[in-house]
Amino acid sequence: MADVDGFFAILLWQEYKNRQNRKALETLLSYNIQDAVNLEYL
Repeated sequence: MADVDGFFAILLWQEYKNRQNRKALETLLSYNIQDAVNLEYL
């Protein structure tokens, strides 16, 4: 998920919300899971 950052996450959510793009939602959920796991080390 190197290409996804917080700003891109917002765009993914808007894409899902506006167009019901399931792939955008799946990518966003993967990013969020990875982000939460990485926070454990902080």
